[in-house]
Amino acid sequence: MSAVGNDPDNVPKQLDKGREFCEANGYEVVGEFHDDETSAFDPRKKREDYDRMVDLILKGDVDVIVARHQDRLMRNIETFGRLLNFAQRGSTLKAEFYAGGGYDFGTASGGFQGGLQTLVGWYESAVKSERVREAVDRNRRKGKRVGGGPRWFGYEYVYDKPELPAWEVGEDGKKRHSGRRIVEVVLRESEAELIRDAAKRVLSGESLRSIANEWNDNGITKVKGGRWTGGAVSQLLESPHLAAIIHWQGEVIDAEWPAVLDKQTHERLVRFLHHPGRRSATPGSGKRKHLLVGLLYCGSCGGRLVAAVPVEGRRARSYLCRKDLNPVCPRRVRVDAESLEEFVAGHVIDLWRSPKVSKAALADDNRHEQLVGLADQIAGFKEDLAAAYREYRVEKIVDLDTYKSIKKELDAKVKQAERERSDLEKQSTTGDLPDPAVGWDRLTNDEKRLLLEMLTPHITVGPHPKGVSMRPFADPAREAQRLADALSGRVVFE
Repeated sequence: MSAVGNDPDNVPKQLDKGREFCEANGYEVVGEFHDDETSAFDPRKKREDYDRMVDLILKGDVDVIVARHQDRLMRNIETFGRLLNFAQRGSTLKAEFYAGGGYDFGTASGGFQGGLQTLVGWYESAVKSERVREAVDRNRRKGKRVGGGPRWFGYEYVYDKPELPAWEVGEDGKKRHSGRRIVEVVLRESEAELIRDAAKRVLSGESLRSIANEWNDNGITKVKGGRWTGGAVSQLLESPHLAAIIHWQGEVIDAEWPAVLDKQTHERLVRFLHHPGRRSATPGSGKRKHLLVGLLYCGSCGGRLVAAVPVEGRRARSYLCRKDLNPVCPRRVRVDAESLEEFVAGHVIDLWRSPKVSKAALADDNRHEQLVGLADQIAGFKEDLAAAYREYRVEKIVDLDTYKSIKKELDAKVKQAERERSDLEKQSTTGDLPDPAVGWDRLTNDEKRLLLEMLTPHITVGPHPKGVSMRPFADPAREAQRLADALSGRVVFE
């Protein structure tokens, strides 16, 4: 029986030598057991083959256990005690090692010798484990990165032996670490700039999902190649390593690698992303906080409006034209979120009742094939956009002006195809949706969003009209009228 990790005398060799030893001593082999890459020291790790061997021994079918050495058999007092108790009740059981030595579980001297060897093995492993923990603690307190694994997004690893792969395949076919070590952690500036930009946008009120979608559309993948989600972007932005700090045993330690974000920005991000006002319900409840994100555009400059949540005493939830996203804007648009969402809901209900939509809901032709074709066109345009972005940002093949020109042309094609697809979707699928006039508040937020995307995919909000008070009234009736007057003249549905 063998249990071995990166030992030069690996499992196949140990099995061969064990068979030779049994043949030389006239032993009949009734079973071969090995737990490759499993510690004989840690009782928390399950050793399936070892447990099978013990079951066979307790049935009385085994007289001799053959292994290379005691430390390959066991290093845990508890497991040794099970076999000792079995043998002391009158059963025959010996341990013999082809490297030399052995003992009889059934005798006092053999039990003592086996227990002593097991205890020595346990002691050696325990000391090694303590040294590893101390080394981890020491390196953490020095600000060093501990462990291997994939690189962080925004960083590169410098290895002492860069020519070696991360893993090598041994003679037994098992993958093992090549032994290369990380000697330095440096910035991957192209990704670091994306992180800084995302942090700035999130703190200004833009949604995590919109950033994830933008990265996916531009061919930016996670370290292992997966697509970004809003949750993944959130987890990235609040990671302490971006600010070059380590949280260790209740302490905050300065790390030795360079920072992507300064500590103040990191602290603001953590407070912002964990603020209870950002979510109106638990994940998966369907209670979307910002129903109109992605559908609203500024009537002054044409740029997208983003959501702003009330953080640290800021005003109520709203949609606004952000300066860093739309730097050239004659009049900044800002509108109360709840009032606008109620106003848009009324428009959707009125639009649903129109004869044009009712007729479209009953239509039945080849729109499905057209939708499939448009989806393929949009996917192709986005792939071209991702390739152009990589050529500009990563490969440095094209300059910024060329990239902007390509992006403008492809964005126009995508917008036109999406507009055509939206028109077809209105005609082909609205009949399957619930009637919002029956009860808008009873619809799920997924249903509300689907109706909005089909019936009002582009909503332009103009600046606050002149002559209408911007100060809210205490009287609910007057306040409702003020909001209605303010919105009716500044919202355009397309």
